[in-house]
Amino acid sequence: MNGPLAGAFGSLAAGQKGLELAGRGREDSSPDVVVAIEGRIENGSELARELGLGEHEVPERVLAAAHARWRTGMLERLSGRFALALWDRESTSGVLAVDRLAVRALFFCEEDGRLLFASELRPLLGLLSRRPAPDR
Repeated sequence: MNGPLAGAFGSLAAGQKGLELAGRGREDSSPDVVVAIEGRIENGSELARELGLGEHEVPERVLAAAHARWRTGMLERLSGRFALALWDRESTSGVLAVDRLAVRALFFCEEDGRLLFASELRPLLGLLSRRPAPDR
Protein backbone atom coordinates (compact mmCIF):
# COMPACT_ATOMS: atom_id res chain seq x y z
CA MET A 1 0.00 0.00 0.00
CA ASN A 2 1.34 3.41 -0.96
CA GLY A 3 -0.24 5.16 2.00
CA PRO A 4 -3.57 6.09 3.46
CA LEU A 5 -6.64 6.93 1.45
CA ALA A 6 -7.15 10.70 1.31
CA GLY A 7 -9.35 12.87 -0.85
CA ALA A 8 -12.08 15.43 -1.17
CA PHE A 9 -15.51 15.52 -2.75
CA GLY A 10 -16.11 18.76 -4.64
CA SER A 11 -18.86 21.22 -3.85
CA LEU A 12 -22.20 20.13 -5.24
CA ALA A 13 -23.42 23.72 -5.40
CA ALA A 14 -20.55 25.14 -7.43
CA GLY A 15 -20.21 22.83 -10.41
CA GLN A 16 -19.13 19.33 -9.58
CA LYS A 17 -15.45 18.57 -9.74
CA GLY A 18 -15.98 15.17 -8.23
CA LEU A 19 -13.51 13.06 -6.31
CA GLU A 20 -10.04 14.53 -5.97
CA LEU A 21 -7.50 12.19 -4.43
CA ALA A 22 -4.20 13.15 -2.91
CA GLY A 23 -2.33 10.32 -4.64
CA ARG A 24 -2.67 7.81 -1.85
CA GLY A 25 -4.28 4.41 -1.75
CA ARG A 26 -5.22 2.58 -4.95
CA GLU A 27 -7.33 4.47 -7.41
CA ASP A 28 -9.07 3.67 -10.67
CA SER A 29 -11.32 5.82 -12.76
CA SER A 30 -13.60 5.42 -15.70
CA PRO A 31 -15.51 8.12 -17.55
CA ASP A 32 -18.40 7.75 -15.09
CA VAL A 33 -17.01 6.52 -11.77
CA VAL A 34 -13.86 7.11 -9.71
CA VAL A 35 -13.04 4.56 -7.01
CA ALA A 36 -10.28 4.58 -4.41
CA ILE A 37 -9.71 1.89 -1.82
CA GLU A 38 -7.36 1.20 1.03
CA GLY A 39 -7.32 -2.37 2.27
CA ARG A 40 -8.78 -5.50 0.74
CA ILE A 41 -12.15 -6.73 -0.51
CA GLU A 42 -12.03 -10.43 0.43
CA ASN A 43 -14.86 -11.53 -1.86
CA GLY A 44 -13.78 -9.49 -4.89
CA SER A 45 -13.41 -12.52 -7.19
CA GLU A 46 -16.87 -13.78 -6.26
CA LEU A 47 -18.40 -10.35 -6.93
CA ALA A 48 -16.51 -10.06 -10.21
CA ARG A 49 -17.97 -13.38 -11.42
CA GLU A 50 -21.47 -12.33 -10.35
CA LEU A 51 -21.05 -9.07 -12.28
CA GLY A 52 -19.78 -10.83 -15.41
CA LEU A 53 -16.22 -9.51 -15.02
CA GLY A 54 -12.97 -11.44 -15.09
CA GLU A 55 -12.19 -13.30 -11.88
CA HIS A 56 -8.91 -11.37 -11.52
CA GLU A 57 -10.35 -7.91 -12.18
CA VAL A 58 -8.90 -5.14 -10.02
CA PRO A 59 -11.04 -4.30 -6.96
CA GLU A 60 -11.66 -0.72 -8.07
CA ARG A 61 -13.34 -1.86 -11.29
CA VAL A 62 -15.35 -4.49 -9.43
CA LEU A 63 -16.58 -1.80 -7.03
CA ALA A 64 -17.49 0.53 -9.91
CA ALA A 65 -19.49 -2.27 -11.58
CA ALA A 66 -21.09 -3.24 -8.25
CA HIS A 67 -22.15 0.36 -7.69
CA ALA A 68 -23.58 0.59 -11.21
CA ARG A 69 -25.71 -2.50 -10.59
CA TRP A 70 -26.63 -2.31 -6.88
CA ARG A 71 -25.88 1.33 -5.95
CA THR A 72 -25.30 1.57 -2.19
CA GLY A 73 -26.72 -1.95 -1.85
CA MET A 74 -23.25 -3.08 -2.90
CA LEU A 75 -22.02 -2.32 0.62
CA GLU A 76 -24.06 -5.22 2.04
CA ARG A 77 -22.23 -7.57 -0.30
CA LEU A 78 -18.67 -6.53 0.57
CA SER A 79 -16.48 -8.42 3.00
CA GLY A 80 -12.95 -7.60 4.03
CA ARG A 81 -11.02 -4.84 5.75
CA PHE A 82 -11.24 -1.63 3.77
CA ALA A 83 -11.94 2.06 3.52
CA LEU A 84 -13.33 3.18 0.18
CA ALA A 85 -14.41 6.29 -1.67
CA LEU A 86 -16.52 6.16 -4.81
CA TRP A 87 -17.67 9.13 -6.87
CA ASP A 88 -20.30 8.81 -9.62
CA ARG A 89 -19.72 11.76 -11.96
CA GLU A 90 -22.99 11.35 -13.81
CA SER A 91 -25.22 11.47 -10.74
CA THR A 92 -22.80 13.75 -8.82
CA SER A 93 -23.05 11.49 -5.80
CA GLY A 94 -20.57 9.51 -3.81
CA VAL A 95 -20.04 6.86 -1.19
CA LEU A 96 -17.58 6.77 1.69
CA ALA A 97 -17.51 3.47 3.55
CA VAL A 98 -15.49 1.22 5.81
CA ASP A 99 -15.78 -2.49 6.49
CA ARG A 100 -18.49 -3.78 8.82
CA LEU A 101 -16.21 -3.98 11.85
CA ALA A 102 -14.59 -0.61 11.11
CA VAL A 103 -11.14 -2.18 11.11
CA ARG A 104 -10.17 0.61 8.70
CA ALA A 105 -11.02 4.13 9.80
CA LEU A 106 -12.42 7.02 7.81
CA PHE A 107 -12.25 10.58 9.10
CA PHE A 108 -14.04 13.45 7.42
CA CYS A 109 -14.97 17.11 7.76
CA GLU A 110 -16.67 19.78 5.66
CA GLU A 111 -14.73 22.88 4.62
CA ASP A 112 -15.88 25.56 2.19
CA GLY A 113 -18.56 23.36 0.63
CA ARG A 114 -16.25 20.36 0.17
CA LEU A 115 -16.37 17.07 2.03
CA LEU A 116 -12.77 16.19 2.94
CA PHE A 117 -11.87 12.67 4.04
CA ALA A 118 -8.95 10.40 4.81
CA SER A 119 -8.29 7.05 6.43
CA GLU A 120 -5.73 8.67 8.76
CA LEU A 121 -5.82 12.03 10.52
CA ARG A 122 -2.48 13.37 9.21
CA PRO A 123 -3.52 13.33 5.52
CA LEU A 124 -6.87 14.88 6.43
CA LEU A 125 -5.09 17.75 8.19
CA GLY A 126 -2.98 18.18 5.04
CA LEU A 127 -6.14 18.66 2.97
CA LEU A 128 -7.44 21.46 5.19
CA SER A 129 -6.78 25.07 4.24
CA ARG A 130 -5.84 25.79 7.87
CA ARG A 131 -5.09 23.67 10.89
CA PRO A 132 -7.95 23.62 13.40
CA ALA A 133 -7.42 25.15 16.82
CA PRO A 134 -7.35 22.82 19.85
CA ASP A 135 -10.77 21.92 21.21
CA ARG A 136 -10.76 23.35 24.72
